[in-house]
Amino acid sequence: MKKSAFQFFLSLLCLLLMVTCAFGETRESVIWLEGMEETIIETKFESPEGFSFWYDADLMEADFATADETERIRVSNIDSDDFMLLSLISQEEADELIRDREVETAHDPETGRVTTEVYCELENTTFHFLTLVSENGKVLRAEGVYSMEAAEGNAKYFRRILDSAVLADPADQAAE
Repeated sequence: MKKSAFQFFLSLLCLLLMVTCAFGETRESVIWLEGMEETIIETKFESPEGFSFWYDADLMEADFATADETERIRVSNIDSDDFMLLSLISQEEADELIRDREVETAHDPETGRVTTEVYCELENTTFHFLTLVSENGKVLRAEGVYSMEAAEGNAKYFRRILDSAVLADPADQAAE
């Protein structure tokens, strides 16, 4: 009797582990939004291109999209048309995007990460943005739109996603 109970418990534990793995890795984060502290549950998205990021799965969804004949990751707000497209690009492509533009660059000396705001422009009632994140010899291109009404919220959520992005070290990729 004890052996069958142990096997049942072990089977249940294995099932729970499989279900947890199927939903992906999650974490709890505290954010400040419109002057209020809010706790959110974030889900980790692993891109086959070699980068990952965290997003609020209750508010955003992440999936694959094609833009300009290029496969990209689309992160969009569930309740609005606001979205961001993510993809890795070469350093040459990044240099071309920032050439002859006034850009705002932030450098983190601890991680070596460089974030370049190429533009954020208001057209009618919609902000269009293009941001480049460079780390470990890789460049992540993030471009998208958010409405003026959602500027405070979605802009912060998109920024959190970019801040949480991890661009895998090429040496780590070669080891796999």
